[in-house]
Amino acid sequence: MKTINSNPSQLSIFKNQIRKPSKILYISYIVFFLVGSIYSCKNEKEDNTEGLNNSKDVSQKYIIEVAKNINQLSEERKASREKIENELKATFTYQELVTNQTLSIDNLPLLTAINYGLRSIHDPKGNTGDMFVNPKLITKIEKANNGKDKLNFMVKALSLLNPKNGGLTKELVEVFRNYKKKYGLYGESGRVYMVDGKTENLPSSFNISSICYLINSSNKNLNAIYEANKVGIDEWFSNDKLYIYPYMATKKGYLNYVKEVNPNGPYTLKVDYELTANQLYKAYDTNEIAADNKYKNKKLAVTGKIHDISEVFGNIAVDIKSGDGIGWTTIRCTIKDRDEVSKLRKGQKVTITGTCKGLTLNLAINLEDCKIWQE
Repeated sequence: MKTINSNPSQLSIFKNQIRKPSKILYISYIVFFLVGSIYSCKNEKEDNTEGLNNSKDVSQKYIIEVAKNINQLSEERKASREKIENELKATFTYQELVTNQTLSIDNLPLLTAINYGLRSIHDPKGNTGDMFVNPKLITKIEKANNGKDKLNFMVKALSLLNPKNGGLTKELVEVFRNYKKKYGLYGESGRVYMVDGKTENLPSSFNISSICYLINSSNKNLNAIYEANKVGIDEWFSNDKLYIYPYMATKKGYLNYVKEVNPNGPYTLKVDYELTANQLYKAYDTNEIAADNKYKNKKLAVTGKIHDISEVFGNIAVDIKSGDGIGWTTIRCTIKDRDEVSKLRKGQKVTITGTCKGLTLNLAINLEDCKIWQE
């Protein structure tokens, strides 16, 4: 099986051919059939959730689910999985990570690439899935010691994440658990670690939060998915794809998901109403009294495109297009955080939370004490 060519930006698992690099921002790696659903995972003891008693492995539930999945595979699929596992075990990287249980900062880009691939699985046609890995990560891995071997390991590990192949082996689960224990769920470049009495500086950012949530669905791991994107270690993907794990991939998917599984969490959108700028405008345009009765002095999350950004006498305002057709009436949001506003641009789609203060002179529907929630 051919796993790599002279162009490091493209790998293929199920086809003995190398495709040309994509011109889009990310590079398509793996095309495979996706079936099944998100694995049910076990919460960690540190989050005070229930789990398997007297078990040292807090990810035991995931491992049991994988075993069940494997038992349900066809004989042909079982043979395919066995072949992938054997090829995985034949890599030097497997010997380093699994057999020798090496914990090294040098391996964090590899684990981050696997994490990235998991997040990006999407289902464009309803029966196939594409998986992408950031090309910068691929270049970093290839330039490392045994770079081609690491890329081969990455492809095989991602193959096992295909639900048709059952899931990660317990040995790979242990690898991620051990790296989480030593380095955390994510880290920014420059962070300092103490290793065997010596300090180690993290040369580049890393993120394994999504993999860790897949194998152990604790609230701490779920929060880390948002945090890694919030600080810029990772980035939310576009919303125009049908992602298999939307809570890992898009901010909108994440916010919808946490409402159900962690409604009291720090990254759950807590408002009285969620609506578009156009919906809010239509409510006031139709009946201002009724709109005030419903929305005034209530906390809203309003989504729309930025019309203008201004500052008058020290008061910063972000105006959102209301869709009135003329452009006279906007949703005016007052925001105190200057640094937050400095990152915005006209025409950008945002979700802003704030307290509704009603319509002023048919020119603006005012929101006060606003914060940017979604870009």
